[in-house]
This record gives sequence, structure tokens and C-alpha cells, in this order.
Amino acid sequence: LQLRGTHSHSMNALLYFFLFFPSTTSFRFSNVFHDNMVLQREPQKALLWGFTTPQDEVSIEFGDFRSTVMANSDGEFTIELPPTPAGGPHTISTQSKATRMYSTLENVLFGDV
Repeated sequence: LQLRGTHSHSMNALLYFFLFFPSTTSFRFSNVFHDNMVLQREPQKALLWGFTTPQDEVSIEFGDFRSTVMANSDGEFTIELPPTPAGGPHTISTQSKATRMYSTLENVLFGDV
């Protein structure tokens, strides 16, 4: 794709940049996690994962549980929740240090899945 006109070189450079260097400022859980879900109850530990900028620090809050994990060089992070008895609803909140974005899962229940 080539654009022609007075600003064609600038527009081509911008188009190239956005096609080949996608934004890495997103912060989110994997698509399998969402509000109103059920996670495995105790004695197992539930695992959550998502995506952010590489080497980002991700903070999590879940009831009295607080933790911080580091994203890998691909921007993937994994959070291991403490064993939680059946019940709910619970809220799980995370924040990216690099992007300052938040992601929250609401009405999360724990049970047998």
C-alpha cells in the first residue's frame, strides 16, 4: 500500500510504524477470564494469566491477599491465587506499573470446575 500526495512519505512512514510496531501499552487478562466466572476452590490454587508490556510489574488485590508478579520478556504474566473456599462473590483487581492501567474481575465465585 502506497499513498501519493504532498504528505505521502510521512503517511507511508506512519502506516509502516503502526503495521509493524503494534502498541504494547495494553494490559488485560486472557480472554478466558471475565466477570461472573467460577474458579477452582481449595485445596487447589487458581491461576490467572494475562498480557502487558514486557518486564512489567503487575500488582494484584484479592480480599486480604496482595501480591506482585513480573511479566516475562513477551509481556505475559501469571498470578497464583491462594487456596480459596467455595463461595463468593469476590473481586480480583490488578494494576500494571508500566501502563498504570487497571483490570478488574467482578462477581467471581469459587467452586468445583
